[in-house]
Amino acid sequence: MMDVPPGRRLRLPLLAGLGALALLAGLVPAAAVAAPSPAALAPATQAPSGSRCDAGFLSAALHLARVTVQGAAMNTSGSFTSPGQPPLTGLPAFCDVTLTQTDAAGNPIHIEVWLPTAWNGRFQGVGGAVYECGPIFSETAAAIRGGYASAATDCGVPPRRPAERRLGPSLR
Repeated sequence: MMDVPPGRRLRLPLLAGLGALALLAGLVPAAAVAAPSPAALAPATQAPSGSRCDAGFLSAALHLARVTVQGAAMNTSGSFTSPGQPPLTGLPAFCDVTLTQTDAAGNPIHIEVWLPTAWNGRFQGVGGAVYECGPIFSETAAAIRGGYASAATDCGVPPRRPAERRLGPSLR
């Protein structure tokens, strides 16, 4: 039996679960046909009933310990803006899903999953390098432009200014 380092034990089931969520992306193209107009996209609760890009539908379909679906909304606007990051344009239609996983100590780990309606059947995890943490939406955007379902986490740490995110603990 292979010895798995403690930090990776939590990630293996999470990655398997994100892969399962990516499989649900195969169901999302049907939701695109019934997608509401951009003006109706505000809260996910306004998604049409029966929509597969819906927090209720995804919660019922996703069976992962300590993982909850916080929201899901179809984005057909072609753009996405997140605080502290440049606006992204030229995006394909996608289901924007937010999840929270709670570790054994009760700490939340926030996960952003983008499921393109024109899915190629593959998953691409993005973000994080050395001490970099948090969703880097330009990487997520590049993945869905290529047809990949994509996800990134905040690594369980609160958002910081970009310069602080890149510094290691001994450099702060």
